[in-house]
Amino acid sequence: MLRKINLLVTVMLYACVSASASELSHSDINTVLNKAQQTAKNIKIPKNKYEKSGMEAAKKVADTYRSDEFQKKIRCEAERIDQEFFQNFSEKWKKAGEKQRKETEKGKNLLPGEKIYLLFSSSVPDRTMQTYISTVAQTNNIQNINFVMRGFVQGLAYPKADTEYFSRITKKKWDCVNTEETYCEYLKVPVSINSEPFSKYQVQRVPAIVYDDGTNSYVIHGDAGLEYLLERIDRRVKSVTLAEVIKKLRGHFDKYK
Repeated sequence: MLRKINLLVTVMLYACVSASASELSHSDINTVLNKAQQTAKNIKIPKNKYEKSGMEAAKKVADTYRSDEFQKKIRCEAERIDQEFFQNFSEKWKKAGEKQRKETEKGKNLLPGEKIYLLFSSSVPDRTMQTYISTVAQTNNIQNINFVMRGFVQGLAYPKADTEYFSRITKKKWDCVNTEETYCEYLKVPVSINSEPFSKYQVQRVPAIVYDDGTNSYVIHGDAGLEYLLERIDRRVKSVTLAEVIKKLRGHFDKYK
């Protein structure tokens, strides 16, 4: 298409140069434009000689990604991250996590068919993600809001990058630094690595909040407070259960101030 446009401009310039030195009339300009458009219609763009090999290469990549072997690698790395960050920091943390799990079971507000996802990637500022995770943990919304990351920080080949990233965004205190004398506390909020919700809800920008009631889904983007983003969705869906989640996030018993 770009080549056609360039050729069209070339034809027009040639026609103008070929015209007499006197100023062109509106009729002359229209004639030149019509000739240029007719010429453009007859232009045949040569076939891309790399089209076949490109399609084959793309298919090969897609087949590799969908293969059982590659998917197994992804699952293994996701399980490693889950074990390292959300289960095995210490025995004390495990016990605290179990206690919190029982408490959050009581705090679940959504119906079985309802889901809230916070979709993100490592491109979202660390401080923003730490604030989101801290808000969910401190308002007992772990059972209501699912954190889903698009993919690994630097791919499967660099697991250390995932380790460092999750240690930053799950800190209870943002400015805490691990030393020989002090050990930072980490928030027990599950994070899954799964690109499927991004495809299912056609999410191209992050962070994004998705509310799915089992029949319809609603997506909103933006680096803003969770309660604000969910309120904007609830103004459309008017869900009693979603309103309860918002109340917990806002920390008061009125739906809106």
